[in-house]
Amino acid sequence: MKNKNYWPLGLTVFIIVFLLFSIGTVFWAFSRSEDLVDEDYYRKGIEFQTEIDIRSRTEKLPVKPALDYRNNRLFISFPPELTPLLQGGSVRLYRASDKSLDKIYPLDLNAEGMFVIDAADLKHGNWELDLHWFMADLQYRIKQDVLIQ
Repeated sequence: MKNKNYWPLGLTVFIIVFLLFSIGTVFWAFSRSEDLVDEDYYRKGIEFQTEIDIRSRTEKLPVKPALDYRNNRLFISFPPELTPLLQGGSVRLYRASDKSLDKIYPLDLNAEGMFVIDAADLKHGNWELDLHWFMADLQYRIKQDVLIQ
């Protein structure tokens, strides 16, 4: 009886399977969406020191706007001390998994110093809220994750 050596066949099959897996992984990686990267990331990287200054200034505020999610609405309330000083701003809701769902709202407070966003038209899941406003010609910003249910 002749003893057959299966090592060459086994190595060949292993190499072929490994190459097919590698090629498949490359095709899969290139077909994935790039929505986790902001389109103007380069400009944002250059302006990072400005962002640090804005966040530091916001942390030094004695009172800050409050963010609250209830009854399928997102409430942003400014303290009465800040409301008369407000010179405008915006609210950006950033969805990391799909940039087509991102929303930007101009900051327009009601008589009680609140800004209300109806979350009924927002997709359920994790959102990043970016509240940006101006007071005394200075910028302020609060970023917070919000879970829409």
